[in-house]
Amino acid sequence: MVTVANDGVMPVKGLPSGFKPLFPTWIPARPANHLVVLGDQQSLFFFSIGDVLITSGALLWRGAGALRMSMFAQLVNQSLRGASVERWISEGR
Repeated sequence: MVTVANDGVMPVKGLPSGFKPLFPTWIPARPANHLVVLGDQQSLFFFSIGDVLITSGALLWRGAGALRMSMFAQLVNQSLRGASVERWISEGR
């Protein structure tokens, strides 16, 4: 969204003056740029707020999946040992 609002370039807050990016997409942020607060920032290790939110969401989603798989594995293990599923659930596992 930031790149589209700024005619195909990404304004970066805190871009060092001697830094030469590989592609000319990154430019130092100027007051004339739009949506600079959503762009890449030095304080976020040159990631944008959107990058951080997407990464956080992916990690939470992956963590929830791992937790679900762990609970399923415990359920299967208990079932194979002969414990009833109802007792396993009632114990709050």
